[in-house]
Amino acid sequence: MASAALPTPTPWTRRFGADIYAGASPSEAGRLLFEAKPTNGTREELEEAWANAAFVVRACNAHAGLLAAIKMMKAAFRDNRGLTMDEFKQMQAAISAAERG
Repeated sequence: MASAALPTPTPWTRRFGADIYAGASPSEAGRLLFEAKPTNGTREELEEAWANAAFVVRACNAHAGLLAAIKMMKAAFRDNRGLTMDEFKQMQAAISAAERG
């Protein structure tokens, strides 16, 4: 049986290196969601944990925009039409958010 639990709403933010919090920025960080910890504490693993946390935050925060852009493109293809300039800009903004975070 599937759980009815929903994920914590975005935006999420990274704080203290690899800790992921609910909130739009480190200064507005709310509840701690995840702690990424290296297994052996080497500098390389620590940097990888920071990079992984940044990737998770970027992906989660971009998810809704990317999903909306894909649905918009699907509707345009279904209706056999091109994207309007506003739709194209929305799609480009979603891609940019996913790339830069």
